[in-house]
Amino acid sequence: RTRQLVPEFRPAPEPWFEVDLVIDDSPSMAVWNDMVPALATLLHQLGAFRSIRAWRMSLSETVPLLRNNGGQLAGSNQLRAPDGRRLIIVVSDGSAGGWFRPEVWQTMRAWAASTPTVLISPLATRLWRRTGLDLPAVRAGPAAPGSPNPRLQYSVPYLLRAPGNGDREWMPLPAATLSPYMLGQWARTLMRGDPRGCDALLIPSADY
Repeated sequence: RTRQLVPEFRPAPEPWFEVDLVIDDSPSMAVWNDMVPALATLLHQLGAFRSIRAWRMSLSETVPLLRNNGGQLAGSNQLRAPDGRRLIIVVSDGSAGGWFRPEVWQTMRAWAASTPTVLISPLATRLWRRTGLDLPAVRAGPAAPGSPNPRLQYSVPYLLRAPGNGDREWMPLPAATLSPYMLGQWARTLMRGDPRGCDALLIPSADY
């Protein structure tokens, strides 16, 4: 009618997260040598992330050791991101002896305290009880999109509650297999507030 073009703007989606992909470097993970690189390739092909960095985590020592792609040692604090724009994905079958010790879980807890963190296992969930992943399991509900783990909603089983402490002794850690169903549940819980939630493990505090 006016013979003038009036631009109309609307928000466009943009990549939200930088991804730190932490791969367990234990001998038991050699079985999955083909599957883990395929996961990394898929993450790149999705085009949904600002950047993707790969790390190797060794559990042969008392304290977990983190190395970059060049094999150089790195401090675990490099993965923490209080700005909420980073996502940590840990891939492990939980079979190495280090997963039965508290040090690796305290590292995971430190990451999850400030950064959305998920554990992905190539093993079926029925086999987790035979590994170091045999932790209390709960259903974690949604929080604000992209929130770190402490903001997830969950209920601690009654037998695990410490008098006077409520839920403060535990940290929820979303956990999934490589199946599209479980990964989809976690993704929808993290970013879309799906009320159905996702499966999670409870990491105890250091003094529990």
